[in-house]
Amino acid sequence: MRDLSRATTAEDFFLALEMPFEQRVLDVYRLHILHRFRRYLAESGNARQASEEVMRSCLARAYADFAGPAPAAKTLKVFQAARTFVPLADVAGG
Repeated sequence: MRDLSRATTAEDFFLALEMPFEQRVLDVYRLHILHRFRRYLAESGNARQASEEVMRSCLARAYADFAGPAPAAKTLKVFQAARTFVPLADVAGG
């Protein structure tokens, strides 16, 4: 079982689990992939005691969600906030 406690970047997780990745995908979706990875680990049961096989599976699944030709919707809360139209005149104080 690999120790991922020192993994601090998305690349660290992929390298520690010996999984291939494209840098361009991580450059754009790293936070989304890690967020989805954490969610998939939680859904798998005991995330703290997950086997290497389960971790690899969850990371591969999270990566695939964003690496394909039609990336998944962004999952971070900041991207899910309600969109409200504010006229430019209101912003400019006019």
